[in-house]
Amino acid sequence: MMKNLLLLSMLTGCANMTPAEDIAFGTLIGCNAYDAALTMHAMDRGFAEGNPLLGSHPSDEKIIISKVLLAGIAWWAVDAMDEKRSVPALLIATIPCGWAVYHNNSVMDD
Repeated sequence: MMKNLLLLSMLTGCANMTPAEDIAFGTLIGCNAYDAALTMHAMDRGFAEGNPLLGSHPSDEKIIISKVLLAGIAWWAVDAMDEKRSVPALLIATIPCGWAVYHNNSVMDD
């Protein structure tokens, strides 16, 4: 799983992205990779997924596919925007992921 997400993050250089877009996209990918790993760990410990699109107990494959699809949509969106808009958009898109990671960590620590 992590190999696939790492490969996807390395492919950002294949797009026509600026260095700032590479950093912002890499941040989004990194956050989503951590969220996916944390979600799979939580599932192994008996927790339920809160995202209704994935169901309460998604398979590892479903979690990975959702993250890869999200990355593909972000990549497409960056390609359609200029840097002035794409970098803030990518960083804003990272906020819900960061909140999910924070929330998952706090729930699992209880």
